[in-house]
Amino acid sequence: LEMSGQIQFRYLATFRDGDDIDDYQGGFQTRRMKLTFDGHVFDPRLQYKVTIDFDRDGGESGLSDMWLVYESDNGLAVTGGQFKLPFLKEELGSAKRLLAIERSMVNRVFRQGRSQGVMAELDRERWNAAIAFSDGFNSANTDIGDSPADWALTGRIEASRGTEIRRFRDPSSTPGSPTGAYVGAAAHIEEANVDARNRGRFF
Repeated sequence: LEMSGQIQFRYLATFRDGDDIDDYQGGFQTRRMKLTFDGHVFDPRLQYKVTIDFDRDGGESGLSDMWLVYESDNGLAVTGGQFKLPFLKEELGSAKRLLAIERSMVNRVFRQGRSQGVMAELDRERWNAAIAFSDGFNSANTDIGDSPADWALTGRIEASRGTEIRRFRDPSSTPGSPTGAYVGAAAHIEEANVDARNRGRFF
């Protein structure tokens, strides 16, 4: 068992000019506060992770990641639990490795968020692929009737040239690294949960 944490603390200031708004607005913010427990059970190939996230507005805690994965010797990994679906590359990367203060606006609009489901991944030196069967985008911490989708399929494939693909998990490269190119593609399809949509939970 290993325990770790993440804190992102910052000061924000906004200067505006208008008749009906405050010209200056500023203050401190704990953008991210997470506690993570991870490790393996009996066999190093059987790994787990539990992450608790604290809300920056009110400080309430909630379950972020919760998964169990078995990695075979041939590069095949099977995951079950709550995790990020294999869709947008920017969202899949950890917030601990962000180069800017936040992810892009494109990611904010189209991000997949976390979901409950199962996923199979095949990892090779120059390419990898993943497919997940889940409750749909942004369905973390939902029960069966509250999930935004009755079912969903998400797939992603990535390939690199000139270097191993694991190198591209970090948005920056170390000095002296060889030149490399990377390309990825993803697709997602889901069937809406009519009950959840009628309650305003489908998006």
